[in-house]
Amino acid sequence: MAASFIRFETRTLPIIAGNQRIVLQARALQIRLPFGGFVWNRPAIVRVRSADGRNCVLMVRDVTRLAQIALLALGIAGSILIGFTMRNSIRR
Repeated sequence: MAASFIRFETRTLPIIAGNQRIVLQARALQIRLPFGGFVWNRPAIVRVRSADGRNCVLMVRDVTRLAQIALLALGIAGSILIGFTMRNSIRR
């Protein structure tokens, strides 16, 4: 039942640039609900294959996700700090 609502897949898109073949891979989380849905893509890997057959794999750091996690952590820390401050001011 959950498989019909939630899918996590890897998509690849090949690109030919000069004598190199570039394959971009991204992971997509798809959640489908009766009233709508949600898709979240994040970059994963860039694969480069040159004409002489050499492969190069480049991992992609998702800076946006890191920024989102940092903002979430700051928000939680700020909420805790405000809660402690309010609690101390009410006791006085």
